[in-house]
Amino acid sequence: MSTMVRALPKTVSEILSKLDENKISPGLRFSTYFGGYNPTDWSIEKNKKLEAFQDVCVIEKSLTDLSVALINRQKTLFKDRSDALTLSAETTSPFATGLGNEHPLENGFSFLKPYGLPYLPGAGIKGVLRAAARDMGEEEGWSETKVRQFFGADPNEDAKRGTISSDQRGELIFVDAYPKMEKKSLTVEIMNPHNAKYLEGNASPSGTSAPIPVFFLAIAPKTEFVFNVSRVPCDGVQTTEGEWKELVVKTFVHAFKFFGFGAKTSVGYGAFKSDDLDRKGRQAEKERQESMVKEMLDRGDLPKDHKVWENAKLTYSPGDGKVKIVDPKGEGKAELDRENSAKLMENLDPEKRESFKKKKEMKHSVVVISRGNMWEFVQLKKI
Repeated sequence: MSTMVRALPKTVSEILSKLDENKISPGLRFSTYFGGYNPTDWSIEKNKKLEAFQDVCVIEKSLTDLSVALINRQKTLFKDRSDALTLSAETTSPFATGLGNEHPLENGFSFLKPYGLPYLPGAGIKGVLRAAARDMGEEEGWSETKVRQFFGADPNEDAKRGTISSDQRGELIFVDAYPKMEKKSLTVEIMNPHNAKYLEGNASPSGTSAPIPVFFLAIAPKTEFVFNVSRVPCDGVQTTEGEWKELVVKTFVHAFKFFGFGAKTSVGYGAFKSDDLDRKGRQAEKERQESMVKEMLDRGDLPKDHKVWENAKLTYSPGDGKVKIVDPKGEGKAELDRENSAKLMENLDPEKRESFKKKKEMKHSVVVISRGNMWEFVQLKKI
């Protein structure tokens, strides 16, 4: 900004003037090297605020490389560890954090020192995951004892519940999450509060007052974050590796969907999604449903929305390895993908499997479930 200056000694300003300012980290540009002051009275001109924010948003390739290096360092530290979990997620709405930090532009932002790049503090991740776990409740595996075991004592929550707090540590350790910075990863968001004087208690509400724009920094949607969690078991507490990881993954999915991270989550900021986690979550839920159905069928019960197609016709396509099932009474058909077709084959005894592959069709009773206008194969019915 040609008419604005930095609040720095003259010698430092002269050195910076010889550098490519865009290669300076956004954290330094926003804080120590902030160059948005009016040189006459060191004020911030109102019509220059947006320009000051936009100057911070320039991300050069060197800064992208730095963010990738930080992410890869964490991945290396957590790689192949049975006591650790690494997962990636993408923002689906702008992500803001540290807006309450003091700054001449009124709204601050959290940058990680000494790198000057945005980040999501591990403590913030832990707080959101704890809230998500409590929201999921005992039906989803989170008893109050389990919450305290994994997240430790929470004095504020204990005070609300009237329980005695303790210094119990949590088993889970959350480290800071870094975004992979791209050219347009940092953006400027805007709020337009109306009736500012009324809200300040200085006037009556009016439809004629002009809104006052408020600018703040945010991470743009479609920015990838990498989350890392490790676990240090408490003495005398037994939890299997698969059990705790599955529970934490489910809790991340719940937090991404219903809570969000960072500031202004109540108005939609900080939402994430993870295609990989969604896929894993759907698979885990499917396996849980299959296990439940199997137990009920073994008892002679049939769960809601499930049906048995007696002597259904199964056809096998060697070309793509897929199986199609048709109800002999004409109620419908179920087409299996390659993975589920392979699982069906595995559940046949060897002799029947070879015969099915050779003849490409067979009859067998199956259990299916209604999914809208379609039918989904659940399992073969025991003969």
